[in-house]
Amino acid sequence: MMTLLNTTFSIDDNVLERFKTFVADVIAPAAKHGRMEHISLGAIQGARDVNAITGQPASSYALQMYAPSRLVLKNYMANIEPALMAQLMEQFGTGVAMFTTAIDIIWTADDAK
Repeated sequence: MMTLLNTTFSIDDNVLERFKTFVADVIAPAAKHGRMEHISLGAIQGARDVNAITGQPASSYALQMYAPSRLVLKNYMANIEPALMAQLMEQFGTGVAMFTTAIDIIWTADDAK
């Protein structure tokens, strides 16, 4: 079964460009190495706020990738993602907040006959 791994981020505007570079240069290659597929970063429409801790304007983004099997997902979440998130927190501190959701894909239009 394929699983969509979605991590939603709130990013302070003043660190956004560094965050996008971090995703492209660090997270995506590590995820690919862990056999994750279709890695993308999207801006969540209309999601503007102020970070309550830093007082900075912030926007929300979704980092999405697919695990082609439970084994790939388990390996990524246990052995790769924790180190990536630790690096992210070390570089961006309270300028980034996040949560991750794993979504089992049960049907797609591509499956329809």
